[in-house]
Amino acid sequence: MKLDLRGIAAAISLGIPVVSLADSVAGVERILCSLTQVRICDEFGECETGPTWNWNMPSFIQVDLKAKMLSTTPSSADVRRTPITHQVRDRGQIVVQGVENGRAFSLVIAEVDGLATAALALDGFTISAFGACTPAT
Repeated sequence: MKLDLRGIAAAISLGIPVVSLADSVAGVERILCSLTQVRICDEFGECETGPTWNWNMPSFIQVDLKAKMLSTTPSSADVRRTPITHQVRDRGQIVVQGVENGRAFSLVIAEVDGLATAALALDGFTISAFGACTPAT
């Protein structure tokens, strides 16, 4: 991946913070994540990239580590809930995983800055997504 040093230099010169893209979620039990970029690939190697709404995916996901549940926000038009079957905090990362309806998922959130990476595997397809998280209130 190439870095656009001109863009970073311009951001610094304008006083825009470059490093802090999300919020710390260290020690937090309830987290709100926004998925921004999604890539879907099929078993034949054909892939598409775009925003969540291209594939009827929620833009916001609530992660409740205490209740072991992923869910859409209450204001979502499509209410969804998925249990977390495994979760661990390890080396500054929160890792949650689960299986539901023949789909396996993993979500990794960096505690220091809230940046997130998600993966979903289902029959004949993989989905990867990137986003940012913040403590939920």
